[in-house]
Amino acid sequence: MGSSAAASVYIYEELEAEVNFLPLHLPMVELLNGGIIRLMGLASFFNVDSRLEPGWILLITAFIAYFNQTALETTITPFTNIQFGWNELQVSIVFAIAGIEITLVYIMLHFITKKIRDEAILLFGYSLLSIACCIGVIILPFSEIGSKKYLPIFLVFIGLDIFALPLIAVTTTSLFTQQTNNDQQGIGQGIQRFVINVATVIGPLFAGSLLTAIWLMISFMFIIVLFATFLIIIVYPSFSSLNNDELSTLLPVENKNNIKTKNFN
Repeated sequence: MGSSAAASVYIYEELEAEVNFLPLHLPMVELLNGGIIRLMGLASFFNVDSRLEPGWILLITAFIAYFNQTALETTITPFTNIQFGWNELQVSIVFAIAGIEITLVYIMLHFITKKIRDEAILLFGYSLLSIACCIGVIILPFSEIGSKKYLPIFLVFIGLDIFALPLIAVTTTSLFTQQTNNDQQGIGQGIQRFVINVATVIGPLFAGSLLTAIWLMISFMFIIVLFATFLIIIVYPSFSSLNNDELSTLLPVENKNNIKTKNFN
């Protein structure tokens, strides 16, 4: 009897130790900003919905921005030649003004980024791009070949598109750098540059194949821009949380304690 009781106690203790050790091997569910769920195990994180991570969204938005821009650059010369009867001189003037506009926007960004968060600028840039594409989709069916009635609206479309590009280009790179670990910055920037280069190749090919169906091309561009804007809105809280975490790490310990004391009081 004594030996069986000792054996049962030993088995009970062994089972209890195994039960206590088991949760260490089980994944733990953690709810992230933006409604993203990831499972945390012993080694690292496994994200069951990684497609909604800000890093992926930034790659998608960068691809769409450069895709649209290169498609527009490919289309503008033959379109204006057919629609408005422009020659090389008028097109060159438009590109020259566009270059000046981009330069001014980059200079403006130098001061704006110090006061406004990158994610807000990114969302604003895609909002402008959405408005520009919407103008093209609405006006293009009513434009007659040879008529210059809608030329001012076309120039507004070009101006908004050019204005939005630097906003998106700068902020996507900045936010993607913030999302990438320090030891993975090299490969992260390489992946982003690869995505952008692919977009600059596919954009002209896509536009060149639809030169006879400009409205269809603009409509497709409008749809993917709206899709990118929707994705940015979804992950926008994640960007804000990241900025707050970075600011908290930069604060000295004394300041953190003072903040906690004030909040407690």
